[in-house]
Amino acid sequence: MTTDEAYAFCRAVARTQARNFYYGFVLLPPERRAGIYAAYAFSRRADDSVDEGGSTERRVAAVARLRGELDACAAGTAPPDDPVLVALSDTMRRFSIPRRHLDALIDGVEMDITIDRYADFAALKGYCDRVAGAVGLVSLHIFGFRDPAAPGHAAESSTSCATSPRTPNAAASICPPTRWPHTASPRRTSRPGVPRRGSGR
Repeated sequence: MTTDEAYAFCRAVARTQARNFYYGFVLLPPERRAGIYAAYAFSRRADDSVDEGGSTERRVAAVARLRGELDACAAGTAPPDDPVLVALSDTMRRFSIPRRHLDALIDGVEMDITIDRYADFAALKGYCDRVAGAVGLVSLHIFGFRDPAAPGHAAESSTSCATSPRTPNAAASICPPTRWPHTASPRRTSRPGVPRRGSGR
């Protein structure tokens, strides 16, 4: 499979499974647009591995496979017949994406297996740093930046995941923390669940 074919597959994944996301990036330069779609396709795979993985044992095994797949992408040895991994490996190399951000994403989806409520805001923010924050940092490297402080600002944006329970997601399964700091107290809302990854897919 060629790299172009792999990117075309990821583009189709984004177009069919996240149409709002897909059209939100059509004006990016082609190379960066392809990178975003590759990152989305891998993130979607990671999300589905725990959301649709069956028993806890199967979901834990699925996360272990994800880590092995990321090993291959980082080493430049992605299986040539897996379009998502071929595209992600090329994207990581092309945009110098630090592997730790994708490791954090996998750490976050692993947390979904056993945790559905966080004791306090700090714990919830730790989860958001590993999902929304990690995806934001991967995206930042694909978009490109000059200010060395940009990654820090992007990481801070994950706080909005923890403090915006009004974000629509009827299927949310991560509950708000049992204790909120005064400055982050959520407004009353008919949707009390904190949105999990994939909101708006």
